[in-house]
Amino acid sequence: MGSNKLEIDQLHDKSESYVQQLIRERDDVKKYIIDSLGRDYDGNEKFIPEVTFINGITVDFNIVKNDKIIALLECKSGEIGVTEYVRGIGQLLQYEYFFEESILPSGVPLEYSEDFQTIYFFPSNIIKNRNFNLARFKYPTSTKLLEVNIGNYYVREIPEDEIKKLSEIGTSKAGISQYYFRDNRLYELYILLQYLSYLGHKGVKEVNRSSLEKEQLRKISTQNNNNWRNAFITLSSLGFISHNNMLSETGKMIAIRDYAGFCAEILESYIKPYVEIIYGIISKHPTISLLELKNKIESEFNNKPVLFMTDSETRYLSSWLNILRDDFGCIEFAPRSSERKIIYYPLELKKEILINKIREYSVGNEYIQNYNKLVEENTL
Repeated sequence: MGSNKLEIDQLHDKSESYVQQLIRERDDVKKYIIDSLGRDYDGNEKFIPEVTFINGITVDFNIVKNDKIIALLECKSGEIGVTEYVRGIGQLLQYEYFFEESILPSGVPLEYSEDFQTIYFFPSNIIKNRNFNLARFKYPTSTKLLEVNIGNYYVREIPEDEIKKLSEIGTSKAGISQYYFRDNRLYELYILLQYLSYLGHKGVKEVNRSSLEKEQLRKISTQNNNNWRNAFITLSSLGFISHNNMLSETGKMIAIRDYAGFCAEILESYIKPYVEIIYGIISKHPTISLLELKNKIESEFNNKPVLFMTDSETRYLSSWLNILRDDFGCIEFAPRSSERKIIYYPLELKKEILINKIREYSVGNEYIQNYNKLVEENTL
């Protein structure tokens, strides 16, 4: 990992310089970028900054491996205006043209890789940019949209189906987060991460989602035991698994954590906006019905459905409340009941205290123990 964290922290986390510095100084960010391109990282990749091409066009990063240009990368900050963002798309179009015409930086003895790509790279807080909707633009065919999470520096490609969903923000829907969680508890996501890690250590290179669910995963008997497909979808959306359904580099990194640490990380870096809004209401109105909760949330957003929270009537809200109850243990309620008891507010606690609370209250621990037993007995 790059070591000059002080220099990075001295920059504002919404500036373009901050984003560029993450790439310059953090080897893990470089690794995640290469992984997001569908390539194996071996440390020989070169991220060459500020390379000038014809017409004085300067590329933020020229990514080279084995003397071949595999990608040209354009950085933007999370709070730029629409004009600057569109200018960046225009630059990407020129980068694609450089590849098509084999135009190289002057005096550089390189060639382009056959599977060359262009990259638009920006921080995760761009979803809160009210100046424009990143999904409502046309991008060059070679372009991948890569997002770096400013909470943990994990990099993921924004998948095409998510882009379609994000395109609704500002028109028919409101948006507070781009992170999509299907109808699963966090402990189920964690178990799947652990099992894929286990298979990877055994030398498995690829799995079939449907077969793995029917033949192995359903033996664990979790609360959503017939919905492991949803767990795969969520992990893929977060960038934790790759096209072969095995762990990505970011997936390997987060899978190292124990379950409580995993939940704390997911809360801080991915689901905090959802929890802030939901908990802010139910802490004052603990017996509010799901429908009333939905309406109250939407009233704060000009009565628009909120993406991934209220845009499926009350289904997502039910799932979020189940996560708060079963993974964090911060609320109590019986199934299909609106009689809730508030145990604690997870966002008010220091991380160490929160992790201890999860260890104490989460029902996920018993399912993880059951999973571990199946693995130890070689019956999974």
